[in-house]
Amino acid sequence: MFSARSSPQSRRTYSLLAVLLSSVAGAVNAMGFVALGAHASHMSGNMATLGESLAQGRWDTARLPAQLMGVFVAGAFCATGLLDASRHRTRGRHVAALLVELFVLGGVGVGLASMPDARAPVLLWGFA
Repeated sequence: MFSARSSPQSRRTYSLLAVLLSSVAGAVNAMGFVALGAHASHMSGNMATLGESLAQGRWDTARLPAQLMGVFVAGAFCATGLLDASRHRTRGRHVAALLVELFVLGGVGVGLASMPDARAPVLLWGFA
C-alpha cells in the first residue's frame, strides 16, 4: 500500500498495478458495451438501469442489471477473501486474485468461442 514510508520502488510498483487494473476494467467495459450495449465493469450504470426498471415496473429489463450487480458483489467478496488470505505475504499479495480474474475472463472467451450463439447475459456475467 502507499504510505509516507513506502519505498520509491513500492510506489512505482503500485502505480503500475493501478494503471494496469484500470486499463483492464476500461477494456472489459468497452468490450461489453460494444458487443452487447451494456456496461459490464462499472456498476453505477447498472444500478441506475436497475433502479429505473424497478421504478417503472419493467421486471424483464431489471433482471440483467440485477444479475450483473450480484456477480459483481460475489467477485468483490472473492477478491477480498483472496487478498485477506494472502495478507501475511510481503510480496505478491495480488497474484491469486489476478490469476482468478485471468482464468475467469479467459474461460468466458473460450466458452463464447466454442458457443457462437451464446451472447448476453453469459458474456456480461463473465465481465462483471
